[in-house]
Amino acid sequence: MGVHLSTPNTDKVSEAGTLAGVPYGVSAMQGWRTSMEQTYSTGSISAPGQAAVPVFCVFAGFGGPLVALFCKSHLLKELSRLEAWSTGNVEEALRAVFLRMDEMLRSQEHVAELSRFTQESCRPPSPDEAPPG
Repeated sequence: MGVHLSTPNTDKVSEAGTLAGVPYGVSAMQGWRTSMEQTYSTGSISAPGQAAVPVFCVFAGFGGPLVALFCKSHLLKELSRLEAWSTGNVEEALRAVFLRMDEMLRSQEHVAELSRFTQESCRPPSPDEAPPG
């Protein structure tokens, strides 16, 4: 059926936890797609002199897992490096980090990493794996 299955994969993987005092839950299901295209990340980051802020991200693949996996791998690290983040300008930091992801995705520096992601499945972790971050 092309990029869709003839019947949906309704197996679900769920996780619950607490991050920086904030309870969360996540559940993922492949659905009609031929592979899992979305992923998520949980983590916390802080700016100098500020308490850690919990961050919960969902990365949609929209046609494949490549960009979702790449952003999961880099977004929080790049966000923490931005001056806008360290000065508390969250709106500007979020805008800038997404532009940074686009820039990195177009960079020759990351071609090998992107190639590696094409070989990986974009599945959420099983309950016995460490939470992503």
